[in-house]
Amino acid sequence: MRFASPSPAPSSTARTTPDAPRASPCSGAKNPEALAESLRIYDAYLERHPGDDDLRLQRARVRAWARRNDDAEADYRIYLARHPGSHGVLLELARTLAESSAPERSLPVFAEYASRHPDDYRGRLARARAMRWSREFDDAEDELDALRPLARAQLERDDRDVERVRLWAETGRKYEAFELAGAVLRRSPNHAEARAEYERLYLTLRSPSVTLQQFFYFDKSEISISSTTLSTRIPLRTSFGVLGDVSAWSLGNAVERIFAARANVGGFYRWRRIEVGGSAGPRFYERFAPQAGVNAYALVSPTGWSNLTGTWHYDDLYFDLLQPASVSSGVRGHALALTGDANYERWGLRGVGRVGGRWVRPENRAFEASATITVRVKGPLTVGYSTQYIAWDSYDPSYWSPQAFAAHLG
Repeated sequence: MRFASPSPAPSSTARTTPDAPRASPCSGAKNPEALAESLRIYDAYLERHPGDDDLRLQRARVRAWARRNDDAEADYRIYLARHPGSHGVLLELARTLAESSAPERSLPVFAEYASRHPDDYRGRLARARAMRWSREFDDAEDELDALRPLARAQLERDDRDVERVRLWAETGRKYEAFELAGAVLRRSPNHAEARAEYERLYLTLRSPSVTLQQFFYFDKSEISISSTTLSTRIPLRTSFGVLGDVSAWSLGNAVERIFAARANVGGFYRWRRIEVGGSAGPRFYERFAPQAGVNAYALVSPTGWSNLTGTWHYDDLYFDLLQPASVSSGVRGHALALTGDANYERWGLRGVGRVGGRWVRPENRAFEASATITVRVKGPLTVGYSTQYIAWDSYDPSYWSPQAFAAHLG
């Protein structure tokens, strides 16, 4: 049966008449045709006997099995209005709402149930799951923490940890989720849900990824910059692997165009919430001798919704500003930066901040800071604001200006 009620629903005051349909195995079989036939019979009977609350409750369950959640909710609420002490039915309603298209509607119902049954482990675990489905990730984490003293049996502790695996996997903590799923399997090798999550995360963490990025810039002075970058990440184990990328640049004006290309290969290592990596490779320029570039990074994820990344580069000046005039002028140097990224799903807010410096040749230094904040409007649509500050010791426009690049081309 779909729902487990900690307290049985009381019998209704209306007696079931002899012609009432009986709850049959076909209701629980969840076969669509059988469910549809069951509902046809229930509908016909309740149209003649609308006061039969026992059958209305049975129809609510069959409607929930058939994923007719709005109809099931209507039956549950009618039943609860007539039998307000039916706490088990209240939990059934909460579970049905959690599996609807708007799971957040279940949270007040779960809260009402939890206030009456604070020690019901299964009800509280279902509440944590509904919080995750509603993207209330912090609340879900708190609810799972609160379940610790309630989980008395090993199976209950395992089920709680599996739900935490799913929560961590959805909030960017896939490596920790993978380790926790492995810990559950070491305790309980036959736990089917733990094994399914472990295998899913294993495939995710071991699957190579390839990203194609294209950039185009045009302006009224007929400056044009375009680039194509192909990046790959190939895990060799779940904790380490290979990084690589290749890119081609085209820079020009109305008179002339030059080309550049680069490649990097390196690796990464991941341990819990920390990842370090780096790569190096050649840079090729149409009018200059080849050079080499190198970079390294360290990433820390203190929470599932935030991370802090430190980077170091020795490369072209504009390796990351998408305005590579230095490709033509040969300006190179060191760059250090610290970037923080926080994505607070509950409010649809994301903020990215960065501070850093550059030390380049010919001798020049820069301090830079930037910040971006975005707000989710609806679905993938976001709006935001970005600002950047750069201060050079020497404001030679050839370091940063596409117009200076145009002048260089003549």
